[in-house]
Amino acid sequence: MKKTPLILLFGLLIVFTVPLSAQITGFHDDFEDGSPDTLWNGTTKTLWWTNAEGTYGLDESNGVLNVDYNRSSSSTENDFIRFTSPENLDVSENPTIRLKIRSSVYTTITLRAVFGFLGGINQDFTLNVSGNNTWEDYLVEFDSGLIQNEQLNYLYFYFDKNSGTNRFGDVLFDDLRIAGFRLTIDQFNAETKNGNEAELTWTVNDMAGTSGFEVHRGNESDFEPSDETLVTESEATTFTQSDLAVYSTYFYRIIPVDTSGIRYLPSESRMIQTFDETVQPVLNISQSTQGDIGLFEAFELELDLEHVSIYNPYDPDDLDLYARFFSPTGDTLRINGFYDEYQTDGIWRIYFAPMETGSWSYQIFMHNIAGSDSTTMQTFDAVESPHHGPLRVSTENPDYLIHADGTPFYGLAVYYPWNVVENDLEVLRSYDLNMIGYWNGTYDGYGNGGGRYLFESIDSGLGRYDQRKMGRLEQILGWLEDRNMMLMYSIWAHPFLRDGEPGWDPIHFEIYNPYKEIVNATEFYSDSLAWEYQLKQYRYLIARFAHHRALGIWEIINEMHGTTGFIKDQNGALEWIDKMDAYLKEHDPYKRPTTASFGSVSIFKEKDIPVDIANRHYYETQTYYYPQPYEDAYHNNIFNLVNTYQGLKESGKRPAMFGEAGHTAMYFPTGSEGYNTEFHNALWSGLATGMASTPFWWDYTTKSIFTDEVMNTYVHLGSFVEDLDLSVTDFAAYSIERDDAYLYSMQNDTSAFGWAWKVDSLDISETEFSVTDLETGSFEINWYETWSGEYIKKDTSTSVTSLMNIVTPTLSGAKRDIAFKIKSISNGTDAYGLNLIVPDDIKVTEDQTTYPVTVFITDESGRLVEQSVTVSFTLSGNGEISQSEVVTTNGVATIQYTPHPEGGTLFSISAMSEGLVPAVVNNQMITANRNEDENMIPSGFKLEQNYPNPFNPSTSINYHLAKSSMVKLSIYSITGQLIETLINEVKPAGIHSINFDAMGLASGLYLYRLEAGSFIQTRKMALIK
Repeated sequence: MKKTPLILLFGLLIVFTVPLSAQITGFHDDFEDGSPDTLWNGTTKTLWWTNAEGTYGLDESNGVLNVDYNRSSSSTENDFIRFTSPENLDVSENPTIRLKIRSSVYTTITLRAVFGFLGGINQDFTLNVSGNNTWEDYLVEFDSGLIQNEQLNYLYFYFDKNSGTNRFGDVLFDDLRIAGFRLTIDQFNAETKNGNEAELTWTVNDMAGTSGFEVHRGNESDFEPSDETLVTESEATTFTQSDLAVYSTYFYRIIPVDTSGIRYLPSESRMIQTFDETVQPVLNISQSTQGDIGLFEAFELELDLEHVSIYNPYDPDDLDLYARFFSPTGDTLRINGFYDEYQTDGIWRIYFAPMETGSWSYQIFMHNIAGSDSTTMQTFDAVESPHHGPLRVSTENPDYLIHADGTPFYGLAVYYPWNVVENDLEVLRSYDLNMIGYWNGTYDGYGNGGGRYLFESIDSGLGRYDQRKMGRLEQILGWLEDRNMMLMYSIWAHPFLRDGEPGWDPIHFEIYNPYKEIVNATEFYSDSLAWEYQLKQYRYLIARFAHHRALGIWEIINEMHGTTGFIKDQNGALEWIDKMDAYLKEHDPYKRPTTASFGSVSIFKEKDIPVDIANRHYYETQTYYYPQPYEDAYHNNIFNLVNTYQGLKESGKRPAMFGEAGHTAMYFPTGSEGYNTEFHNALWSGLATGMASTPFWWDYTTKSIFTDEVMNTYVHLGSFVEDLDLSVTDFAAYSIERDDAYLYSMQNDTSAFGWAWKVDSLDISETEFSVTDLETGSFEINWYETWSGEYIKKDTSTSVTSLMNIVTPTLSGAKRDIAFKIKSISNGTDAYGLNLIVPDDIKVTEDQTTYPVTVFITDESGRLVEQSVTVSFTLSGNGEISQSEVVTTNGVATIQYTPHPEGGTLFSISAMSEGLVPAVVNNQMITANRNEDENMIPSGFKLEQNYPNPFNPSTSINYHLAKSSMVKLSIYSITGQLIETLINEVKPAGIHSINFDAMGLASGLYLYRLEAGSFIQTRKMALIK
């Protein structure tokens, strides 16, 4: 079989834009016509030309192109020989160039292929020509993916382009073939027969043009065929190699050779594994954890495997090792085994942590090409332990997390993404923190140094897992378990899935991610081969680490909106999230919660993200996310925190949290009193709006952020949540937002916990709130001073007709916020006095709306007394009451009050009953629906709460002007986008009203903002359709 040596070359691409034109699909120059010119379609075309005749003398004769090469001091690096295609060449079907070269001088030729008339794409190849005066066959292959829709126009040849050395000699070209015909190997299969035989079969695209095949064998999948790897030459499309060494792995490639002896590109490699078919594999337990196993503690098995054939021990397609564990209550769990090479010569292991006490049984199985084996059934006993187990979402209250044994868990968290040291964890635990976040990244140089590598790293290679990283993860998880702390593990972080857009620094896909060998960053989420490799990585991750009770949350991806694949194909990226979430839910036997983070909270509602925990990152000075409607920075801080928290909770009944927050992106500099206050507000407002954890404050490697005052906030909040039974008690979010104060709470019929913040002053002392939606009865309010971490006062109050008044206590020093707990208590028995509740938003309307006035009986401590007595009512001032006398039922009675359009703005109602302290509501103010022509001049500027609120589709907005002013009243979305400007003109002093019609808007929260001179005030309103 005639053949010539084959040298394969691959090149570099430079991308520009190009036009399309007429084209041919292949070209062959055999140099037999004796001229560098050719007659093409009736026109003479110059195929070969040089810009440097002193360096390259060209002569076509004797069936070759003769190059008289003479590099001298007058030569330059831009001296070239150029081949010009007579027409544009479409090389897409066979993106190759083949050329024979014989030279009397050693030279390095840079071959540049130019696509497009003006050089749209240039691909460079380096041809090292030996100078031994023998013919050598060179084959170069273009990157077909990058030259799609491009046509080849020119070939440039630069001899010793960057060399200043003088050289001379004869260089001959022959048999130039561009694209056109080629032989390709198809349907190549390799199978193991009889244990130690390789049976190969294949087809070729043109058998008639083929003289035979070379069969090559190597030890790695990407081996390059050479004389050393040649096994045989064959004219058939089958080959069997016998007597191979058993328990070995071999790779085969086929090279087709045409009838002219030209060798073409080799096939992809195919693997076979050999074994001794007379010997069955053996699986033995070499070591196991002895004695009783504590609940949620590690039960470890080491295994010996004999007579198996393994190429990649990390690939379950190579060897599938797993155990089935049978629980005392009859459940069956599959736990996969894994291969451990960290500081060992290689050990097969299975790790498990029992989740029930009692007698467990298990059996281990192994499958390999050499056969299968299993152990006999084994047992161990699981006993009680002090541990609570990994985290889960509570089934009774899905807004919160619990441990596997049902113990409530509220996260006190910080992001510690790299450089974790044990002493720092000790410090964090001393401040009651119970969770950290950690990246699968390359920035962690501490511990054993394994943090410098991705889980599946460039060093380990695709399909294998960096054992230094395994050791680092085990180290951190062990430290956390010693301190009863949890880990949120980020499986992917945005820099490592970014190779361009959105343009954030750093861009690490091409540097650190081994998936670059098969895909670019855009394709990572959607490519099927990439997904196959990922599944094996996630299987290994679960097998090796899922037994750790300290592994708390799977963070599938950190900031997906910062990855190229999300920018280029958002739907494909979100489909990947769905697949990831489904895989982890199905295969993690301990059922940890999942999360992922994006650039907005709305994506959780709009795209139905399936992860267990809604997650948003909060960096306040990113004003494109967080508007600043108030002059008070603290007010803006509360406004944005609460809006973002509430947005997360709108994604459904599930836990929510800020997966990152803070760092240096707050309104005040780190270490300042302002920064510490913002941190304080972030933690307390999050608790009061239903978050399942404090924000994971970024990041603990920046120690200047975490002052004692900051860290003590964790202590104080942790003490407050300590006795909250979040796992079984269902709560709903509740809020009061007034001009003077805000109150946020999580409550149900019989209990509540929350946080109040003073808007218009620096002291929340003696601020009254009317809390609704509690059942009728007596309640205890326990007030908590958030800055000192102390309960400072207990009050008693009564809820009637779903309304209860509470008043914050007098604080020893001015504080702007306070926390509280409310719980139902038994009612009183000894009647002491009467109490009245009158709505505080009474308005005059044309239809003379009536308002309830409720009287109830309490004992001396303020508890409801369910007693029947006769109560007499007296009204002074405007309006009328429906009854002057009623009898209480279960200690409560209600009459109706109707204000009159005429009669003033003040009224007073008193209630009396024999033997009880009377109650009176004095100087109650009626708020009229005023017309703009009223002459009442208010004493100050004010924007009232719209009425009604919530509304559909229209609502009234009243505002007060103390003097004539330029007025601008605007409507914004909750994210700060301008919707409509209602007023933009000078208005006289007075109380004004305007109607806002939201017929064309979607349901949701909106902002309305009044600007009157230097006065600015913003309020929220709710449109519900």
